[in-house]
Amino acid sequence: MPGRKITKAAYRSLSTFGEEAIFETYLEVRDVARMLKSLESDIGSVSVGLFYRWLHSDKTGGRWERWQDNKKIIGSSLVEEGLEIVDGADDGSVQAARLKAEQRRWMAERYNRSEYGKPDATVNVVIIGSDFLSALKQVEEEISNPDEIVIEAEIIEPEDG
Repeated sequence: MPGRKITKAAYRSLSTFGEEAIFETYLEVRDVARMLKSLESDIGSVSVGLFYRWLHSDKTGGRWERWQDNKKIIGSSLVEEGLEIVDGADDGSVQAARLKAEQRRWMAERYNRSEYGKPDATVNVVIIGSDFLSALKQVEEEISNPDEIVIEAEIIEPEDG
């Protein structure tokens, strides 16, 4: 299986280079594809997908948690940068500053939702009562026996005036 060899070689090169050095590079570059490209001379060619699989390959989950902590640092940094951009905006660059600040705010929310984002949505569970279930069963029985359907209706005749 050639794919398995490539995966093992990529995992080995990432692990040999070191998680700390990889995370440090990501803090500088802030983009996984560019980070992997900048490290290519040290780790060889590693795809973004293989990189994320490597992050999840740690059975304890510690590597993924450390990666998330790394992203929280970037989120805090992006918030600071957004404030600098807005504070430094002048009349000629308000739209550009707004776009950059909004992008950084959006990224900060994604990287560190607990500090800069909205809380996760709550899911409401509706429990169907027994009356509703009984009514459904009654309708099902009536449909299964079409000869026995009794329709209660009032016939209204038009008044001739």
